[in-house]
Amino acid sequence: MLQGTDDEPTHKPDPKVFEKALGILAAKKIGKDETVYVGDALMDYYAARDAGIGFIGVSTGLVSKEQLEHEGAVVLPSLAGLLPMMKIKINTQKALA
Repeated sequence: MLQGTDDEPTHKPDPKVFEKALGILAAKKIGKDETVYVGDALMDYYAARDAGIGFIGVSTGLVSKEQLEHEGAVVLPSLAGLLPMMKIKINTQKALA
């Protein structure tokens, strides 16, 4: 699911920015523990953290990899690394089932 600035009147770092999206996902039986937000700013990380969802940082924005990691984020150098990471997670879940 993709969510942009125009989809919600609330803005980051307020965790309420995810309420509508989390409601849609919950209706599909997808929980917060299965939800990851991808962003390139500290306010993205804070909003995801405070909403109780996962976060993956991408160091293509104005915030450095080190700044994101300092806050506790997993950081990728670009979006190109996202799909392999998600495949690992999916394959791990299948193996545990």
